[in-house]
Amino acid sequence: MGRTILVIAVAMTCSLSDGSAQSPTIGLSPGRQVKVRDVSGRTWRGGLVGVRQDSVVLTSARGGPISLAEVDSLWVRHSKAESGAVWGARVMGVLYLFVGIGLCESGSGCVGDVIMVAAMGAGMGAGLGVLFGSMVYGWDLWYAAPKPTLGISQSSQRGLGLQFAIPFP
Repeated sequence: MGRTILVIAVAMTCSLSDGSAQSPTIGLSPGRQVKVRDVSGRTWRGGLVGVRQDSVVLTSARGGPISLAEVDSLWVRHSKAESGAVWGARVMGVLYLFVGIGLCESGSGCVGDVIMVAAMGAGMGAGLGVLFGSMVYGWDLWYAAPKPTLGISQSSQRGLGLQFAIPFP
């Protein structure tokens, strides 16, 4: 019987920045509705005006630009049309599947018809889902500042290990 050796290793992973850190607003066009939360927990909402080398500029009540070093998270507003289409297709497709099965008079002769009815229901549901989903808006997390992490890892040779990572911007 082999011995199990428990090794606790603390590894600090540090990535030093050379000042060329990626901006949290890469890929966002001016005019998009965004919500920015800073490291102290304050939140600002507004249209994205632009990004300077070290700050984000919003059309909000704040008196000036928000420093990128202060940004904890950035959220982007969008419509729920896509998820509405998916859920509409699912619900109406299943509903029309059961309607097609109920209307079938022969046991096995109308499988194609039942599938066609279900597909038509799914298509109508997707259309209705887009229509209603485009009237509902939500927020998607676009960027979150890296946070310290703590984890347990298992090595086949050494047993368990403890990992601690502190990212540096």
